[in-house]
Amino acid sequence: MDWIKEKNVYAQERISIYVTKLRWEKPEARGVWLDPNDNGEKYDFRTSDGVSVTKHEVKADWASEYYPNAYLEIENTRQQKKSGVMVTEADYWWHYLPKEKLLVSFDPKVMRNDEAFMRCANGQYNAPGYDLSKRDGGDRNSLGVKIRKNTFRNLPFVNTYPFTIALLDCALQLGITEERFNQLEMFAKETA
Repeated sequence: MDWIKEKNVYAQERISIYVTKLRWEKPEARGVWLDPNDNGEKYDFRTSDGVSVTKHEVKADWASEYYPNAYLEIENTRQQKKSGVMVTEADYWWHYLPKEKLLVSFDPKVMRNDEAFMRCANGQYNAPGYDLSKRDGGDRNSLGVKIRKNTFRNLPFVNTYPFTIALLDCALQLGITEERFNQLEMFAKETA
């Protein structure tokens, strides 16, 4: 069993349900549905309020527990092509930061039109609040923009929501004992 993969699947499921609930609570919603079909690099799932369809991408940034930034992939360095927030068709990019117990919503279309973000993404300079990662950062085959967590509230394309995922519940559902769960989490911290 690949614990990182399992907890990412669990996180995506929990976030998808939460996002759907957020849309349901809007006064204009007339019945929201969740389409869980993953569409590769385009988006992870869709919701609809009966009038329009909204596409969503979900990321759980487990490594952010140890760093002051959120990492947003912009290029697959193995394939040498744009990826992540640069190509997604999602209307919302949901980024889970476990240490902060925060779910951050980025608007990729507004992001790609933000001058400071794009200058950083294009390697022209590190703007206040942004840094370009070293090549092969993140998941070891990507280039990304790191956005400092303490600057989120100042960015025009960001909203934040209090949110947490009980990973121990996920482990217990998978038949993993609490002792083994603690071992897996310790290993994840050592290899982050």
